[in-house]
Amino acid sequence: KQWYQRRVRGGVEAKAYNEISKAEKLKPMELELKKLEDLSEAIVNDFQYMKSREKLMRDTNESTNSRVLWFSVFSMAVLLGLALWQVFYLKRFFKAKKLIE
Repeated sequence: KQWYQRRVRGGVEAKAYNEISKAEKLKPMELELKKLEDLSEAIVNDFQYMKSREKLMRDTNESTNSRVLWFSVFSMAVLLGLALWQVFYLKRFFKAKKLIE
């Protein structure tokens, strides 16, 4: 058996800094600074993305909580209504059968 392993890189890791260094004629220190600048930019972008996702999730959570609250209030009202109807219906039924006065 032969194993083939491939590493896929994305973001800052995917940039070919050697080619950028040759094209822009950067010194090694400038190249490292360029890498750090790109890395910090990627981190800022990731934090902005996480912040927007957190806001979206919080809004979804609050909306779901509100819906669950109103559904439970509605369910309690329906159950209370059914209980009252059942009491009056049974009271009327037993009066009609003359089991109670």
